[in-house]
Amino acid sequence: FRNTPEIRARTEQSRRLMRLSYTVAALSLVCLLLLAVGMLGLPRETILSGADAILIDPRGRPVLQAGDQLLQHDRAGVGLEILSPAGIGLASLEHILAFDQDGALLATGLLADSQADPGATKPPALLRCSLNQPGCQLMSRELAGTRVSGLVVHPLDGTVFIADHRAGELLKLSAAGTVLARAPAPLPEQPVLRLDSGLLLVNSAGGPAINVFRYEDSAFGQQLDEISLQPPAGAAAHHHRVQDFVSLGDQWWVALADKDATTKLYRFDGSWQFNDQIALADDTRARQLTKWRHSVLVADPGRLPVQRFNAQGAAEAPLLSRLLEDLVADQQRRGQLTTLGWRIGLALAVLGMVAGYCAGSLHRVRGMVYQSCREQGAEPVDKLADNISWVPVAANRSKRLATTGRAY
Repeated sequence: FRNTPEIRARTEQSRRLMRLSYTVAALSLVCLLLLAVGMLGLPRETILSGADAILIDPRGRPVLQAGDQLLQHDRAGVGLEILSPAGIGLASLEHILAFDQDGALLATGLLADSQADPGATKPPALLRCSLNQPGCQLMSRELAGTRVSGLVVHPLDGTVFIADHRAGELLKLSAAGTVLARAPAPLPEQPVLRLDSGLLLVNSAGGPAINVFRYEDSAFGQQLDEISLQPPAGAAAHHHRVQDFVSLGDQWWVALADKDATTKLYRFDGSWQFNDQIALADDTRARQLTKWRHSVLVADPGRLPVQRFNAQGAAEAPLLSRLLEDLVADQQRRGQLTTLGWRIGLALAVLGMVAGYCAGSLHRVRGMVYQSCREQGAEPVDKLADNISWVPVAANRSKRLATTGRAY
């Protein structure tokens, strides 16, 4: 037995490697915790799977909103370009609401140069945006503090009617943005405003009904009637609110929603008497009805093809936007790559922690094995050679060792 200097140095070397390995394991554990907290704290990005809203500009061209992106199409529904909020001078885009008589888009959001107090959240404002020469500006400074939930524009004089469901208030603005009248009104969380025969129609907050208001300045907000919608027997009990409604020809198209947001589409005549039910795709969650030429589009955020029906209620070829398809595919691809990156980081952190701990444990044991001790050579056996009784080697020794080895 030789206790050389090289062997004696192995103890300190193993201890040094043990400390290094445990440090690597500890750092990997810290990284693992930071990555886990960071992954849990990531903002939940809404995965696009359809159009959130659809508007038709004065030239008959559809504009689709998907997330905070605007997708412009020509009159035939062929995609032209995608506009981001930054591309039209916005910091964020919330909802597109209507086009005014000049072709400007009315939407809610924040201007790119808006200055908010540190730590304060600035509510979205009503904006007027031009899509031909991208740019946005405030619709009216008199609307400060107003949360625009719904909006409709008078097609003749450009008067704007606004619903603020948080304040429970209806507002009337001139085309220039001057507030002409205000009135309290019971409003649902997602108010829908429509104009018909000199009256303002708003979906009811109390159930599947439509409230009728006057909109002249002298009697603005005065409720005249409430239209209770009566779909087929057995279906009315399942509907809790009017999701949207729009007129096409002499018919009113109404989307009624259940508690789980599943919607059914019905048609009523000019006197609001039930006509028929439109056959939507299963589990349709219609967010918006939009009149496009002589058909009705049904915007469902959960479907890429936009369902389309003609004036007789028959299904037509859906509006399928290639821009929307590409946008959804690109977002899904980026989401998958981001998730993969986080998972690889977590896996590397776990691997580093396990490898560091195992290497540290190995070198701890090595340090114990190579630890110096007071060794002493054995006494020579020459004098005892005659008194030694040697045990004969078993005949099947090799076979037994092989069997034991295979068992281990």
